[in-house]
Amino acid sequence: MNKKVLLTLGVVSLLAALVVGGSVYIKKQTAAKREKTIALAQKYADNGEYQRAIGILDGLLANNPDDIEAMDFISTFTDKQNAVDEAKEEQRVADSLAQQAENEKARAEQESRLMDSLLKSQNEKEANKLKENINDLLTDLKRAFSNDKLDIAETLRKDVLTLDPSNNEAKAYKDKIIERRKALENEKEREARLQKEKEIQALIDKAEKKIESKDTSLAEAFYNKVLNIDSKNLKALKGLADIAIDEAINNPSAIPEAINRIKKVLDEEPDNYPYLLSLANLYESRKDYRNELNTIKKILKVKKTPEYLVKAGIASFKLTEYKQAINYFKMAMAMDSTYPEIYYPMALSYEQLKDNKNRELALKYSMKYRADHATTYYELGRLYSENGNYRNSLGLFLKASSLNSESIKYRMGVALAYFNLEDYSHAIPIYEAIIRVDKTISEVYYNLSNAKSRIGEYESALESITMAIKLKPNTAMYIYTLGEIFEGLGQTDNAIKQYQVAIQINTKYYKAMLNLANIYDKQGRYPEGLELLETAKKINPKDPNVIFSLGISYLHNKNYDMAIPLLKESSAGDPESPIKLYNLSLAYTEIDEDDLAEAGFRQVLVMDSNFYDAYFYLGQLLFSLDRKDEARTLFVKVLELNPKYEKKAAIEEML
Repeated sequence: MNKKVLLTLGVVSLLAALVVGGSVYIKKQTAAKREKTIALAQKYADNGEYQRAIGILDGLLANNPDDIEAMDFISTFTDKQNAVDEAKEEQRVADSLAQQAENEKARAEQESRLMDSLLKSQNEKEANKLKENINDLLTDLKRAFSNDKLDIAETLRKDVLTLDPSNNEAKAYKDKIIERRKALENEKEREARLQKEKEIQALIDKAEKKIESKDTSLAEAFYNKVLNIDSKNLKALKGLADIAIDEAINNPSAIPEAINRIKKVLDEEPDNYPYLLSLANLYESRKDYRNELNTIKKILKVKKTPEYLVKAGIASFKLTEYKQAINYFKMAMAMDSTYPEIYYPMALSYEQLKDNKNRELALKYSMKYRADHATTYYELGRLYSENGNYRNSLGLFLKASSLNSESIKYRMGVALAYFNLEDYSHAIPIYEAIIRVDKTISEVYYNLSNAKSRIGEYESALESITMAIKLKPNTAMYIYTLGEIFEGLGQTDNAIKQYQVAIQINTKYYKAMLNLANIYDKQGRYPEGLELLETAKKINPKDPNVIFSLGISYLHNKNYDMAIPLLKESSAGDPESPIKLYNLSLAYTEIDEDDLAEAGFRQVLVMDSNFYDAYFYLGQLLFSLDRKDEARTLFVKVLELNPKYEKKAAIEEML
């Protein structure tokens, strides 16, 4: 191996000697060409042609990868191009949603025309049969009326109107039957009827006066007396329903009675719009969403409005019928795309369908038409937070909180955004302020403990997580965090206990398994750690921390065939991490892949020149290859960086 190295050094020296003579001339030429290239790129950028400018600068970097000025230009032009692209995408999205609304409206109109066409083309045979039935009923009606069989005549009249609601001949018989009844009444019967009507009106007048004086109990008594005389009297039924509706507003226990009374009104007047609205609202108050939706469907048959299409969508959402909910929202959009209540519940429906693209669009439209709706800003902030866009989420949470400064939820959103941005100096005071207002929210204590841990205030973090667990015992996540805090305090035994408890509560809590396995690994309990990590890998096979720790565990358990693929995967997934490449290089030393190990250690030292373990193991490798002078230089560097290095005795022996 020494001969090969000497030969390589000789060739490199010869090539260097040949190149030196022309290097000065080439540098001057290259500098001039570089200035022209940058000027050309700037010209394209001034014209807004950022991609062309970037392409020119990429060519420049290909010849000189360390050209910092070219890199800065590329970064600037890339940001400007991204801004242009984002503006175009926002416009495209807005145009797309507008077109979608227009298409939906056109589709609804087409369906309406089709329905009209279908009705007009009703089967001629059925139409003729229906006509015959109606004529037969009218014939029987006339015969019964002529024979003074007025009850039968009234029944037949209603049967005709059931088949043909617009039949004028049947309608005309209503007054005829009434007049004939009156004519047939004898004086005594007439007097009894008039007396009955007078008595009913007197009771209704008394009831209405009692309502004016807020004495609803007596009003109910009078209305009930009316119903004892005439069980279908609409004034009495409506009066009792109105009393119950007013009572139900402040007394949920009165809702069932109000519903029953409204139903009695609707038995007589099925299309009574105000009472249908009241019934739908009462069902909503009871969270009886199925009956609420069914009632709203009846309302929509009487009068279709964006408001009740949205209410139908919300009821469908609560019934977890998300696609149906979105259909209702789209129908509302087709009627009035500016109706402000459509888009927020629509966004929630898209969230349940995991359609984040349309969820974001709906929330943006909600902001457009409901600029003061704090919850919309909060939900969009939550979406951005889920996607790791913490800076934008912070702005939205702040907006929500400014619109409703009393909302603890919105303040928690602001604090969480600061936490995710690692701005703990802002996050911690917000959590502490929330606790001063409300000491019952376990999540706030949990978040505060995490923030305190991040800045090394483990004692304070311990107090906060203890309160969270007190408020919500047997929560695996809280107990896991308690274990992390004990680790931060150096209380390893306590940390182990908490991780074990967390795993007992949630047998799939792989993060607790990972932390516990890492402790076992540090304690040399390699088989126990490996068992935990293999289980964690089954639960979450793509977690990079699990992959890395499992690779190290296999390495410590001397299973190199399993260790190296995992460590290679881990290092490839995080190429800027010196610690991952370092462990892979250690594994290469165990299987005598000396060249790969040496190259790996040297790259680690390029990434971190103070990585004294890398100096030591590289020196140890070179020493074993009989490159002792190089090795001793590395050992000296180790002791310069860490005079108390744990392997100092071994180094001194090799020196």
